Amino acid sequence: MKFDFEKHHRRSTRLKGYDYSSSGQYFITVCVKNKECILGDIENKRMNINEFGKVVRTEWTRSLNIRREIKCDTYVIMPNHIHAIVVIDQFVGANGGLPLDKSIYFDNKNKKDWGERANCHSPLHMKPRSLSSFVAGFKSNVSRKLRFSIWQRNYFDHIIKYKKELNNIRQYIENNPADWEKDEYNPVNF
Repeated sequence: MKFDFEKHHRRSTRLKGYDYSSSGQYFITVCVKNKECILGDIENKRMNINEFGKVVRTEWTRSLNIRREIKCDTYVIMPNHIHAIVVIDQFVGANGGLPLDKSIYFDNKNKKDWGERANCHSPLHMKPRSLSSFVAGFKSNVSRKLRFSIWQRNYFDHIIKYKKELNNIRQYIENNPADWEKDEYNPVNF
């Protein structure tokens, strides 16, 4: 198959120029590869997670406990995706409540500032303490536990700017299992 730039080029869904490590609230959706319903099922408008779903729930909680600057406002595990509101507060950190000193990212030998270099697009150079590094760590931990990757390659994010928007998204997440029949991720609706 011949390489077609338009068809095969991965485009970022991130807002260009936005610092995803800055304090704020983010609505994220992480989907299972091919949107397969492998995390559980909906019965009587309630989500019943299976063994895969339990691993996802455990690793979600572990990922949040590891990163003190990231909190979860609310989340739901669905049969083939997760919705969550993630809150980044860079004033809470591993060094007793202050943001990490950027000098720890400086490599004196090679005269490189890893904090600045982390802004490039390669997943190997994600900015520390950012939304993408959190999601990548979570997905990696789930894959390690299951011994195979269940995730699609990217994730959806939305920067939450207003209180009304926050409340609407909370309500959407909390009602997602009850609204599964009309959910865009439900395979019946593809």
